[in-house]
Amino acid sequence: NLAHTAGWDPVGVEMTTEFAESSRKKFGFVVYNDKIEDVNLEDTKFDLVTMFDVLEHVQDPNSVLQKISSIIQDDGILMIRLPNVNFIILKMFGLTKLFGKDAHTKYDFVNPLGYWMAQEHLYNFSDNTLQKLLAKHGFKKRKSYMEFPSMYGGNKWRDAAQILVWFISFILRLLTFGKVNINRSLVYAFGKACKS
Repeated sequence: NLAHTAGWDPVGVEMTTEFAESSRKKFGFVVYNDKIEDVNLEDTKFDLVTMFDVLEHVQDPNSVLQKISSIIQDDGILMIRLPNVNFIILKMFGLTKLFGKDAHTKYDFVNPLGYWMAQEHLYNFSDNTLQKLLAKHGFKKRKSYMEFPSMYGGNKWRDAAQILVWFISFILRLLTFGKVNINRSLVYAFGKACKS
């Protein structure tokens, strides 16, 4: 709906039937209730494809990216956001040192940064692995973003810890000229790589 408000003609792909139907009813947009790999979009080319918190859940990231590469314009943009495995590993290490083995499952209620890893994630990515995977499908990073953490309220210590970690991540990334990223999310704009 935000894309439509900004002048775009949005099309959605949603695997959960309930969410697909409610999106169609609420906004009146085309929303396919299927996996992106199985949706017939052969005659369509998109200027922008967004995947927010999706790629870590799919069974075959290669087939998803191959499909997206085939439906995106040559000058189109692929926006991706997903969890950063460097953050997850650092967080798990910190919890283990503070609270012992399996702290992420036993003591998550004291963890000011939320769950260390969602059980439904099939894949984890770092800056490096994500860029290599996208390059394999003809995409090149155009820009990366340091997403500020969402504040849900209710727990001021958790919110403060998230802001502190974001600030440390931002400074570390600045000092290393973008080589070290321990922020909780990877947020990228990819474009198709130039063919020579």
